[in-house]
Amino acid sequence: MTIPKRLAKIYTASKPRERIYQILSAHGELNTHLILDRYNCTWHDSITMKQLGRILSGDSRFEKVGTVDTRTITGKKYQIATWKVGVVVNGTA
Repeated sequence: MTIPKRLAKIYTASKPRERIYQILSAHGELNTHLILDRYNCTWHDSITMKQLGRILSGDSRFEKVGTVDTRTITGKKYQIATWKVGVVVNGTA
């Protein structure tokens, strides 16, 4: 199986922060659960939701776009944050 060229960079990144940046660059806006699923399905050294939250909120390259309302199996309502890569100006986000 060959990897599509636009996704080949994702598989070469070695640090979680860079991997998440590559995922969001390739796929656009994603909510927190989708980012975690794509990360953990792609690499064997998976991360937790707490680690992902710290990376997304602590790095200025990632921009919180909004939230999505979701319901659990029992009917409780909660919100999931949606993220994207921020605008890059002069090589920095």
